[in-house]
Amino acid sequence: MFCPYLPTHPLFEVYVGMPLKGVGTWEEAVERADPKKKKSGGFQSLGLDKPLLDGVLKMGYSVPTPIQRKGIPPMMQGNDMVAMARTGSGKTAAFAIPMIHMLKEHSKVVGIRGLIFSPTRELALQILRNIRQLARFTNLTSAPIVGGNSLVQP
Repeated sequence: MFCPYLPTHPLFEVYVGMPLKGVGTWEEAVERADPKKKKSGGFQSLGLDKPLLDGVLKMGYSVPTPIQRKGIPPMMQGNDMVAMARTGSGKTAAFAIPMIHMLKEHSKVVGIRGLIFSPTRELALQILRNIRQLARFTNLTSAPIVGGNSLVQP
């Protein structure tokens, strides 16, 4: 589980030392990444599937932001994460990339396999646009489900 939209703080923070499912501490999860791969610093070093990597690069991303660099490897191992970062720091990609990587492709047998909650309709639609751009070279499908009043004013 990743909760990307906690109240933001001017400095990036990760709850270090928090026990993680299946790995131990946060530091142990980050250390499990191949040291040779970590040195390159790009998304290529994260071991993403080719269609997802193509989507990431097509969006213009070349080097992960701090929240992406520290968050993506543990989440790709199936761990939960709680993090805070300022607006524009790449939080959406930080949780969407591991989610898309783990889902890999559309399943005709199983219905909904991923769910993202958002506090506002506008944020839900922004997340949807980012997910669709990242997953454009996969066959994953996505849809928004929003409540409240109609977007169209009579």
